[in-house]
Amino acid sequence: MSSKQPTSKQTALVSAGLFVVTLVLLRLWSGVLSGAAPLPILGGFISSLLFFFLLTAIGNLVRETKWLEVIFSLFVALVAAGTVHRICVTTCFFFSAGILYYMNEMSQRINGRIAAAANSTSTKKAVT
Repeated sequence: MSSKQPTSKQTALVSAGLFVVTLVLLRLWSGVLSGAAPLPILGGFISSLLFFFLLTAIGNLVRETKWLEVIFSLFVALVAAGTVHRICVTTCFFFSAGILYYMNEMSQRINGRIAAAANSTSTKKAVT
């Protein structure tokens, strides 16, 4: 039984689908999320998930994410958060910054492992 990794187009499609589902649910629950004190914070977190899903979808389509894609994804998430509540915009920004930091750390770890594996493979081929 072999496990096959999904292609980047499949991952982009899943991420785009999750973006749309999250956006629809955010709009459906906007009345609830703009209520009492802790709920706008939850709305900001849900909006930061929009940032994550959109950035993942764009990153899988273009293969290399630059600052323009990050700013575009953040802008879309902040606008969606702004349709719910003003506090959602602020909390979305901070949650998105945390998500971006985590994504950068994971990307460096994964790419570092791939580079190390490629170097060890090329070294073994050169020795034999």
